[in-house]
Amino acid sequence: MHTTALRLQWRHRFGVVHCRSYPAMQVGYFLRRLTGVKTIFDMRGLWVDDRVEGQLWPQELWLYRRLYRHYKRLEQRLLEGTDAVVVLTERVVPELRRLAPRMQAPVTVIPCCADFDHFSAVTTAHKRTTRAEIGIHKDALVIAYLGSLGTVYLLDEMFRLFETIARRREDAHLLLITQDWSDRHEARLAASSLTDLRHRIHVRSAHRDEVPRVLGTADIMLSFRRATYSQMACSPTKLAEAFALGIPAISNAGVGDIDALTRILDAGMVIDLHDPAAFERVAANLDSLLAKGGGRLRHRAQKHLGLERARHAYRRLYAQLEAMP
Repeated sequence: MHTTALRLQWRHRFGVVHCRSYPAMQVGYFLRRLTGVKTIFDMRGLWVDDRVEGQLWPQELWLYRRLYRHYKRLEQRLLEGTDAVVVLTERVVPELRRLAPRMQAPVTVIPCCADFDHFSAVTTAHKRTTRAEIGIHKDALVIAYLGSLGTVYLLDEMFRLFETIARRREDAHLLLITQDWSDRHEARLAASSLTDLRHRIHVRSAHRDEVPRVLGTADIMLSFRRATYSQMACSPTKLAEAFALGIPAISNAGVGDIDALTRILDAGMVIDLHDPAAFERVAANLDSLLAKGGGRLRHRAQKHLGLERARHAYRRLYAQLEAMP
């Protein structure tokens, strides 16, 4: 990859090389040192720690401990050897300055944004039709989850919250929009206290073109992730997509900028999963949560999480780098 990138650089004389994540930035760092080309380190997250926390680099093994130390040193060099850094959250910016004390590059925060044209408001008629296709009553309370079911996502906690709500409200349904559902997840559900509520739990797979229609059946979105060290750099796209549809969210505290963003946009509730009374409070305050949704939420969110924000931010960054000597 380094040889190909160097060949392309000599041929086209790029002014700026935009590197998404750490492996690409290793090539950018090589080009910058060799040719002087300006680079953008678009981090996307704390990649090294993501791999450790996700058990891709298990630290009980000597090889992966060594790999972790090597890449943490490399992380510092990459941050201190670039012309601009892009991250997804405000919360991670002070941490980058701690990790790379000699970093001179400006840091731009661009969260994961949604295409508000694609995720446009769903009409009542379409909502009822899709609910009927899924097997949900038109007047039910629908709580949805969208996306992967990997180890970073807290499926059991989402089940527990749904159970708390469902025991209070007979019209509550849980809609899981995912391509990851398997026999293993079904067995996990069968072994839980939710067996008598299984008929109110619906699993649907949806391609990108179908997601707005299926997610648009929901009244509330769930987003529970492990609040680990690396998650300070996380910006879940699914929240931007839900807000674009006017759907408020229940999220757990300590993940990226979700706490602040939820407060600024008045976009739902953020709860402490360590608080044993948190789920009961959510169940008792559903009406006020539902009132936060709709067109006003979509309008507020578009300024912060619409694609235009990302486009303008990247254009400004490119212009700044091109103006540099």
